[in-house]
Amino acid sequence: MWRMQAETLLIKNDLWQYVTGEKLNPEVIEENAKLLEELEKWRNMDQKARSDLILSINPSELKQFKGCETSREVWLKLESIYALKGPA
Repeated sequence: MWRMQAETLLIKNDLWQYVTGEKLNPEVIEENAKLLEELEKWRNMDQKARSDLILSINPSELKQFKGCETSREVWLKLESIYALKGPA
């Protein structure tokens, strides 16, 4: 159930691609304003996705997610913890 709820929330907020890794972090190779703008937008959207995921976690379990900097890292940690507990 956790997976369906989290995925639905992220899709509704147009953030699912950040969690799955489909929307990659643009790499800044040179001082290019457009690339910097894209990077900032990516970071902003990724942090929104990360926030949605963190807010859906039981407060008593939040310690396990310390150090997860991106939505993808939080998602992979969620899968590793809850996939073992049964169907999503």
